[in-house]
Amino acid sequence: MSGQAATAGPSEQAPTRHRSSDAEGRSRPRAVVIALSVLLVLGVIAGVSIWATGDNGPGSSEQPQQEVSIPEVAQRPVEEVVEELTALGLEPVQVPQTDMHIPVGHVISSDPIAGKRLAVGSEITLVVSTGKPILSVPNVMGMSPGDARRALEEAGFQVIPENEARPSTEGDQDKVVDSDPPPGAQVPADQPVRLTVGSGPEELQVPGVVGQNVDSARATLESAGFRVDTRRVDGTAPEGQVVEQSTTAGQTQLKGATITIQVSAGNRFEMPNIVGDTVDEALAKLEQAGWRGGRGQLVELPRMILTSPASARSTRSSRPSGWPG
Repeated sequence: MSGQAATAGPSEQAPTRHRSSDAEGRSRPRAVVIALSVLLVLGVIAGVSIWATGDNGPGSSEQPQQEVSIPEVAQRPVEEVVEELTALGLEPVQVPQTDMHIPVGHVISSDPIAGKRLAVGSEITLVVSTGKPILSVPNVMGMSPGDARRALEEAGFQVIPENEARPSTEGDQDKVVDSDPPPGAQVPADQPVRLTVGSGPEELQVPGVVGQNVDSARATLESAGFRVDTRRVDGTAPEGQVVEQSTTAGQTQLKGATITIQVSAGNRFEMPNIVGDTVDEALAKLEQAGWRGGRGQLVELPRMILTSPASARSTRSSRPSGWPG
């Protein structure tokens, strides 16, 4: 009996070791799964913790940026708009620009436009009117009206349809002789320009100056637009009096034409009839007629008949002696 007991011991121990190895093999995968599960849970916890303490998590100290709606700013005074936008927390930036319609100092537009939303602290661009564009009037003198009109329109101007006419030289006839505003003037772009076109030499009516003294006649003709030439002639009219003019009063001449006037030298008189007169009577008539001679120049013929070879005709009073002839 004791021998059987001794031989049975080792055979009973072998199955026990085999079962232990199987149990260890089955427990290893389970431990790996458990370890992985633990690591996954720890990762989730770490991620949640990072999110919670990050910039956008509920634990963040910063709040999302506030936005404001852009108001309508067009055609409003820029000072008023800047004040309103600054109060909303925006930073206005002004950009000047000319405009034909928006008054100076008023807002033309904004970027972004009205109604859009913008973060507080952002810049907003305001386009501000500096008024109408200022242009320089080009020089169109000497051009045909059509060419002048095109040149002005290409420069940005409007041209009044009706041209003015002005007398001019023959060379300037049917050409632009003036513009209003004048060439080189700095004016708003919407100011219209009027053209003046030469109509050629001007004809004027000649005034009558016969009977006037030479100074008065000259002034009259020059003020009417004429040049004056004078010629001294013998005559019975008082010295310095105009006795004739080259163009009859009332006729027309080109402006600037020369009018010649004849001025009496006052050196002739009309010989009176002194036949049958005494010397004293004859002398009185002669002096009254304008003769400036003396008694000694009278010649008394026989039979006491005072006569003259040139009786009843004009004579020079400047002869030194004898009857005027």
